Amino acid sequence: MQPTDSPSPWPKRLLIAGVTLVIIGLSMFFLLSESVNEKVDPRQSSEFVATYGDDNVFNLTSGCWIVSSINTDVTFDLTFNKIENSTISSKEIATDCKYDVEPQSTDGTLFKVHQTLDIDDNEQVQVVINCSEESSCGDVHVYLTNNGDAMLLWFDDLPLLFSGLFCCIGFILIPFGAMLIMINKGRAAQIELAQNDIITSLTPLHDEVDSKAPLLTTDEVYRLMKGDIPEEGFVNPGIKEEVPSPFSNKDTRVKNVVNKSGSINSPSEYTHSNPPKDDAWKKWDDA
Repeated sequence: MQPTDSPSPWPKRLLIAGVTLVIIGLSMFFLLSESVNEKVDPRQSSEFVATYGDDNVFNLTSGCWIVSSINTDVTFDLTFNKIENSTISSKEIATDCKYDVEPQSTDGTLFKVHQTLDIDDNEQVQVVINCSEESSCGDVHVYLTNNGDAMLLWFDDLPLLFSGLFCCIGFILIPFGAMLIMINKGRAAQIELAQNDIITSLTPLHDEVDSKAPLLTTDEVYRLMKGDIPEEGFVNPGIKEEVPSPFSNKDTRVKNVVNKSGSINSPSEYTHSNPPKDDAWKKWDDA
């Protein structure tokens, strides 16, 4: 029986390639941590900064604006006013829009998102910082970041794009390669089981062979071909099962008569000097 084909090496190669790509992507991402910080830290990515005590009037473009500050123990409130014709308008600014860039920093600084502004068109907005304790609000800075512009910063950085691409491809190849390896193992197990079934079906019915039985000689093979088989057989000669007679007082078993070569007539034991003692031969002669 021919041996089974070896499993394909490609599933294992895909798994190794996926792990390698993930390692490369993560390594590039950590090496570019400063570039990453420029895109997620509001202190570097924000377009406007509102400071306590200033007028803080900004021209905001359309999109979702993230209003955040460093998370401190200072308590303050924010008010947003729409400016029309250099005066404060009574119109409210739409809020609670969804954003994609979470304010954070690689140095461990924590930020707090106060509000999101949904600007439909270019609008002039005033940010008012209301602080209960004026002495503690001198260092308060509120950052306004456009979510769309912050997302575009990621696509303008090719090294970061490649690191993210490597990680994505690696995370796809790892489970795909592992799944193919499991499929190959299951297929190999089925082939092995089928081979065992075939071998079992080809095994002789009598698994145990008498190793003590002698091989036939050339003379015995010749006699076997002529049909001259001895009474005791060729295998294990001399070993013959004795079957007892069914009657205890009489042996009714059939005895094998061995044919001998030559004439079937045997010479008489009676001669002229030794005639039979009875007259039976005269009766047979007269008949």
